[in-house]
Amino acid sequence: MNKLLFISFLLVIFYACEHVSDVKEREVFVEGEKHIVLVHPTVNNLKTFKFLTENEIFSLPDGYRVVGVYPQESAYNYEPSYDFVEEHGLVNYAFLGLKKSLQTENIYRENDLTGRFRELFDSSEGIIFFGGPDIPPRAYDKPASLLSVIGDPQRHYMELSLLFHILGGYQDESFEPFIEANPDYRILGLCLGMQTMNVATGGTLYQDIPFEIYGLSTVEEVLEMDQNKRHRNYNRQLRVDDKADLDGYHQIIIEEDSHMSNIAVDASAKPFVYTSHHQAAKEIGKGFEVTATSTDGKVVEAIEHKKYPNVIGVQFHPEVRRLFKPDVEISIEPGKTTGKSFFELYPGKKGETFHKNFWEYLAKMYQGN
Repeated sequence: MNKLLFISFLLVIFYACEHVSDVKEREVFVEGEKHIVLVHPTVNNLKTFKFLTENEIFSLPDGYRVVGVYPQESAYNYEPSYDFVEEHGLVNYAFLGLKKSLQTENIYRENDLTGRFRELFDSSEGIIFFGGPDIPPRAYDKPASLLSVIGDPQRHYMELSLLFHILGGYQDESFEPFIEANPDYRILGLCLGMQTMNVATGGTLYQDIPFEIYGLSTVEEVLEMDQNKRHRNYNRQLRVDDKADLDGYHQIIIEEDSHMSNIAVDASAKPFVYTSHHQAAKEIGKGFEVTATSTDGKVVEAIEHKKYPNVIGVQFHPEVRRLFKPDVEISIEPGKTTGKSFFELYPGKKGETFHKNFWEYLAKMYQGN
């Protein structure tokens, strides 16, 4: 009996390994199919994308193939992402690990990854950049603040270089960006993704909002400020309630005649958004304009490209899954719950309409409307 169990165990392991290797051996770009690139395809980001598309929040046209792209020298382990794709039978997902490492000296020019970047651009209809940790300040030629937390430089260097190749930047204005060959190419940056867009095109960042913008140095001082000036929930740092999902929300001001105003329908609505960041765009990169800010105008909440119509970056998080789940109660203060979901707490123009419209608007971009 023990022998049979052992053989069964070996068969299970063999079957699992065989199918994981199938994922690794899949053709990345398939001729004749449409592709959307997800940069930094962690399990959480894959879950988010799967949730948004399968629940028709972000309704891509039929036939899209998803390609997760990451640097192999990253500090992050992407092996669980391969397992996730296999376990969920996501046959239209593939991965591409880029092998060459980059440094600040060769990010903003042709380098060993230029050919791969060109292939990514030419083979896809669009690309999404997700959130994450702080960009190394040396990537925008600034000394590092004691408040910057740098955890994965190779991820940042790869993403910065990819976006520079696609969009160009002040760093080398003689460089012809890939997007000139396809001006309708779609790019979405979420939180860190927006910051990366800005830095890649020659912009800079505030390395800490409370300290550099508001002159504050303690958690308690931030928590005493108005909700609309708090850009993440600093209750987390006090560790008062380790079990609570302490969310952060504030309103944004939207500029007229922009993607953001089209999404909001009413530019004066000042919708609430999910916020979780301590850095922000400072000097704005080449070609971008600011189309949303915090209510006091001090923090950039959205940028859009003035020349390329489908290039958008937002500082907030419209992709967070709990926003779209009616059974998930929002928690803002330790030991307390609102007893309401996000859409119940901020219905209609207060936030619900904006978030639903955001992904519908993005879907229309991919449908060519």
